[in-house]
Amino acid sequence: MADFVSPANCHQPESRAVGHPCNPRYLHLDLSKHVMRNISRFRLRAHTLKVEAAAWLEDGSCVCDQCPGEDEHVQNEVHALLNCQDHRVCELRKHFSFLFTPFFEDFSASQPFLLQQVNNQLVHDFLSQQNNRLFLFLSELMDLFETSQQPISQTTTVKKARVINALLNFRNAFLNSRALHANTADKRAFLSHKLAFLSHKRALSVTATAFMSVMSAFL
Repeated sequence: MADFVSPANCHQPESRAVGHPCNPRYLHLDLSKHVMRNISRFRLRAHTLKVEAAAWLEDGSCVCDQCPGEDEHVQNEVHALLNCQDHRVCELRKHFSFLFTPFFEDFSASQPFLLQQVNNQLVHDFLSQQNNRLFLFLSELMDLFETSQQPISQTTTVKKARVINALLNFRNAFLNSRALHANTADKRAFLSHKLAFLSHKRALSVTATAFMSVMSAFL
């Protein structure tokens, strides 16, 4: 999954994070907690899109259940961003059309979705644009797909919430441990939160792919 700020771009002016130059830019914007949570979920693949939900739900399917018609498409992050033809998603894209038109020639108000697949570099460029309203779009997109999914068992929901909470604690401890003035307590906290996250990860049986997607945010 493309990141907002890649290691290759750490020298660019937009990376103004304290302690570590590759901190995501949205962490330093005046965004609500809900928006920041949704963006974190999108980046870390801690969401309910079918491509992820299929890994922790019995008999889960990766096929998008929002697109009209009989064609089957994997409901992953790129599909949600660019290809899904659900009318609510299309209306959201039209509202944020100024984010899409500089990157996708085929995007228009009459067709607010892409029929063809795009390469990873173009997706990365789209997610790396400097318009801060991109984060509002991503948050609203996550909300749409969150409410469209089938109800999840309470046990699974609690387990997943614990993983997300442990992961966010792990991220914060990691950033603190990498800070210029990190002390022994910061490093111990990092190891403690790392162990807690790994414990919850095993309990939920997160797939290797999802785990590597999560870990890439710290490398």
